[in-house]
Amino acid sequence: SDSNSNISDSIIYQGISALNLVFDSLNLDHSIDESLNYNLANPNIRFLLAESGDAIVEGINRVKTSVKSFNIGTSLFTTDYPKYSEYDGSDAVSTGKCLNIWVCNLDPTPQNPNILLGYAFPPTLANDWDFTSFVSPERQGVVINYKCFLNPRYTNILAHEIGHYLGLKHTWGNSTFSCDNDDGIDDTPLSAIPSYTCDFSKNTCDEGRDDLPDMVENVMDYSPASCGKYFTYGQVQRMINSLVYLRSDLYTTEVGEDTVTTLQAFPNPSVGKLTVFLNTKNIPSSTLEIIGLDGRVIYSSDFSGQKQLIEVPPEHYRHGLYILRLYNEKFCITKKIQFVER
Repeated sequence: SDSNSNISDSIIYQGISALNLVFDSLNLDHSIDESLNYNLANPNIRFLLAESGDAIVEGINRVKTSVKSFNIGTSLFTTDYPKYSEYDGSDAVSTGKCLNIWVCNLDPTPQNPNILLGYAFPPTLANDWDFTSFVSPERQGVVINYKCFLNPRYTNILAHEIGHYLGLKHTWGNSTFSCDNDDGIDDTPLSAIPSYTCDFSKNTCDEGRDDLPDMVENVMDYSPASCGKYFTYGQVQRMINSLVYLRSDLYTTEVGEDTVTTLQAFPNPSVGKLTVFLNTKNIPSSTLEIIGLDGRVIYSSDFSGQKQLIEVPPEHYRHGLYILRLYNEKFCITKKIQFVER
């Protein structure tokens, strides 16, 4: 009902560009102290508006509503009003193949006097989440306040919510004022409370030797967009795991001319030794990893050159599903592999 929330196509395009700057680039600047040795990583994920065809829908769908604000208290998270036309919202479209993003008014209401910037739920069965709710296909996606597209302070909120959608928790875990609660990612420093400013000296948890301050530069904190725009290597692993195993129809991979032309693993499934065949162009040194569902790297090997066979002995894994991941600073490519008992 608020005409201001009906943002223009050009503003949406700007929002997608800002999102891709977070997920598909790693332009370090003066806002981060390189001496802190944060384990920063580029997700190499790029978001595109859906096109007609397999995605079923054109990228932008505008729906008129009589609801002034959907920010109506805790019932919002159990009913998900913006996602259903019966509640004057908009029904989801092809959530298995598309990331649905509902842009609406989430301003304060009598039921909730605080502004809500957005919310999202992790994939069903996501690692380190202590519930398996939100299994309904029509509820998969992100709800975002339209003001996040208009206020420069909040341009990272969409990236933050997509982090949840891909299985990431807040950097301070599930509860505030506790250093005993964690986000399940080894390389994000412990923190007890959210950050609302770019205070790079803030340190709410003493981790002893090699202690680092709170990572206010992290997308999964509540920091302003001017500083909260980076992921760590462990967070990237978790998001890739979620894409490959829990949202596997959501993405496609593209291989550029200057990257890998062939990545094969055989036999797959394997009952013993796994052989990986790499057929590459001239590229910088790269790393091949096997990653478990819990995000742990169980095997890692560096390589460089042209065609190459890498043999992975069976003592590095047990039966189950894994991700084969090949990457360097220019690209990242993944493949599902499986090991079975004899």
